[in-house]
Amino acid sequence: MGLLMVLGFFVAVAALIFSGILPGFKSKSGVSASEIVMWGSLPSNLMSKTVEDINTKNEVFKLTYVQKPAESFENILVEALASGNGPDLIIAPQELILKQQNKIQPIPYTSVTQRVFQDTFIDGAKIFGVQDGFLAMPCYVDPLVLYFNKDLYTNAGIINYPKKWEEIVKEQPALTKVDSRNNVTQSSVALGSFSNITNAKDILSMLMMQAGNPIIYDAGDFNRQVTLSETFGYSPSPATAATDFFLQFSDPSKVTYSWNRALPEAQDVFINSKLANYFGLASELSVIKEKNPHLNFDVALMPQQSGDKRLTFGRFYGFAVLRSSKKPVVAMGASTALAGQMAEKDMADSIGVVPVRRDLLATGTTDLFRTVFYNSALISRAWYDFDSAQTTNIFRTMTESIVAGQNSTDNAVSLADQQLVKILK
Repeated sequence: MGLLMVLGFFVAVAALIFSGILPGFKSKSGVSASEIVMWGSLPSNLMSKTVEDINTKNEVFKLTYVQKPAESFENILVEALASGNGPDLIIAPQELILKQQNKIQPIPYTSVTQRVFQDTFIDGAKIFGVQDGFLAMPCYVDPLVLYFNKDLYTNAGIINYPKKWEEIVKEQPALTKVDSRNNVTQSSVALGSFSNITNAKDILSMLMMQAGNPIIYDAGDFNRQVTLSETFGYSPSPATAATDFFLQFSDPSKVTYSWNRALPEAQDVFINSKLANYFGLASELSVIKEKNPHLNFDVALMPQQSGDKRLTFGRFYGFAVLRSSKKPVVAMGASTALAGQMAEKDMADSIGVVPVRRDLLATGTTDLFRTVFYNSALISRAWYDFDSAQTTNIFRTMTESIVAGQNSTDNAVSLADQQLVKILK
């Protein structure tokens, strides 16, 4: 009964927290605050203000944040949970949360209703929804955007950045330079390879989704089905057309040839002013600035298919409560407070992340680059990527088999569909 009363309390205040009326949870009972430990890969020094403000504005819990290395975060977490030394909360991207969802305690719809969630957060955040609640309270999104080199555009006599993919194709000859040995010395765009394009799967996924294929579709009641080989009434199918478009830029026999596996990593080529268009995440801005402070570049929304619907890929991060927590109810309260208006504004201001709350995006920003990031957040989408390592390998094998001539695009896409179905089951 005590547990039900506490849960009832959270139901009553959830809407107030999301609306910004309440900054957190207050208690006048005199009971000492419960310590809640949260792990994440964000820098501790940047998270300190958010944590301090949360602790100041509530008396129910005391939040402690522990930074873990991003590259080994999942392994460290799994090992800690196995030994009983895991945290109460984590900040993690959707891929990790979806993969490890059996270790996560969903926040039930009775505490945060689907209507409150939908009215509070942008559409892409629905990726955290499952049968019995939300796997995480959305924290921020890292959208895929276009970085373009202004000097290379000027030298080529091109005035405007590309808004449509057809413009990328049209401008190709002016922005790419190839020597007599077919070596690319300056590239228009980094597409067509998985080996030296960090965001290759994200880009290819986005092209498929822009073409009309969600990759994994919710048929209702979170009954998710793989749709990679579906035609959706088109010929060729959206996935086939998107894959062919992606690969043409690494085919020396095509007029669009601008990239190959022998080149350095795409971000480095862009930083060295040898790549006109780089498709990177918003979070890469600081790295690009740091590595080349003199690079004359700008950012824009990702190019789109012809049509009215706009879409880019986004990596959604959330606050997730672990089943192993000894204080799950308080941890749920902490996750809800962290997703509140004031806390997410603190994170956006202190860390420079892109918020997922509609009210914060509506307020906007005057920052030159973040204006584009905010607009990109609104059209960000993700697919149900339930095991990032395996799905990346499936996409890589699919594209490489086509390039090697081992499979037609249709056959390769069909095989990838079968592999996704197998591991989804």
